[in-house]
Amino acid sequence: MKTLENAPQAEKKPKFNLKSKKLKIAAIVLVGVVVLGGVAGALVIKSIKNRPENVAAKSISNYLFGLKDGGKQKMTIKVSSADNPMANVELGLDAITTKDLGAAQLNFEASVSAFRLRGMIQVAENGNLYIKLKDLPLLLNSASGVQTGLPPEMVSQIETLGEKWIEITQDDIKSLSGNTVVEDNECTAALGDAISKDELGGVIDDAYTSNMFMTAKSSSEEVVDGKKLLKVEVGLDKEAAKKFGEDLKKNELIRAIADKCRDQFKSSGAEDSANDVSDDLQNGKLTIWADRAKKQLVKLEASGDMVTDGQKTGTMSLVIEPGKGEASIEEIQDEDKINIKELMAMFGIDPTMLSGLVPAV
Repeated sequence: MKTLENAPQAEKKPKFNLKSKKLKIAAIVLVGVVVLGGVAGALVIKSIKNRPENVAAKSISNYLFGLKDGGKQKMTIKVSSADNPMANVELGLDAITTKDLGAAQLNFEASVSAFRLRGMIQVAENGNLYIKLKDLPLLLNSASGVQTGLPPEMVSQIETLGEKWIEITQDDIKSLSGNTVVEDNECTAALGDAISKDELGGVIDDAYTSNMFMTAKSSSEEVVDGKKLLKVEVGLDKEAAKKFGEDLKKNELIRAIADKCRDQFKSSGAEDSANDVSDDLQNGKLTIWADRAKKQLVKLEASGDMVTDGQKTGTMSLVIEPGKGEASIEEIQDEDKINIKELMAMFGIDPTMLSGLVPAV
């Protein structure tokens, strides 16, 4: 019986698989950079002192650049609306990754008002993607689900997917995205190489050594799960942060990566989105709990107010707990999965309708 780990050799293209790994490394580190609002640049000098702000910086650095070594973690994201309680969202994530991010699985549970959706997303070592949604039958049979107007026979078909993994292979991604040169993405390759060789970390380390922009608004000792930890409310020296950014832009490696990624970054709209987030999320607060001796991040809490036209409309918070979580990488048997194209055919969907909508990874 075929398992995910023993995929046919035809699916494993060494050249593509290598870049797929680099992409996943780059993606996870970049997500960390965005989530932490830029403090990922806090790579402090190797002979770091025990001051709270330096412990905070080094702990965050060790966490972000240690992601590629594998492990598990728990994340909780909450968004609350000041005007509409029905818009309150809570997303719980349990993740586990293998070394070099060869494989990964994310278990999630999303709650929106009275509705709940649980599921799993798995990336195999050969780059194939698998998705399982557990609560579709309950949602479809709820009052809101009935209002979708789906035919009863279609609802019955969807209900059979409750325990099925939806398989999306690398070939599926290429054909559905309309991209036939995924492996030639220069931006992904350049960024992946810099991260995997630890070149990027060294560059950021040097820039931060000269511009230590993290400060400690307050610090104290706190016992968590029987262990004494350093608790730091992190602040920002804006002038040092500005100089840090300027120094990074002058670096040859950063400039080379930026040149290869600039067009992709602009075409994706990420630049405008980043500016929107900066304008719409205010009063940010970042608190960490760290093992002072090991410079190890134990817990991170980030929060801020959502603002529209100068008025507070809600709040957003993020909690990260490295080493915690219940996710595990599950073996997927052939009888437990259904290919995305087979699924689309079942519901009479023309695959060409999705061309350009599925991202090339």
